Amino acid sequence: MDKSKKMSKDIVVHKICFFSCLAFLAAHIIYLTFFLIVQVKPMIYMNIASVTFYTLLLFVVMKRIYFVYVYAAAFEISAFMTLGTMICGIDSGFHLCLIALTI
Repeated sequence: MDKSKKMSKDIVVHKICFFSCLAFLAAHIIYLTFFLIVQVKPMIYMNIASVTFYTLLLFVVMKRIYFVYVYAAAFEISAFMTLGTMICGIDSGFHLCLIALTI
């Protein structure tokens, strides 16, 4: 593979990781706003942690350590959905988000 193709693939991977991290960060800011309105304290704390986590992961992506980003994001999503289901109950639908992400 020549150098220009490798650089273009790296740019694509970087953009995918960067914008997906921004999307996850935005989603957790929306979740945080929602849980602040409905006053579900454990979920408020979890979302503060998630917003901080994804902010830190932006720096990981900027350093181009993509495998760390992918595994860390997958772990955070699984943990958030599991704890969200445990805290808010099965009727909240958090488990459906996790199922949808695996499809």
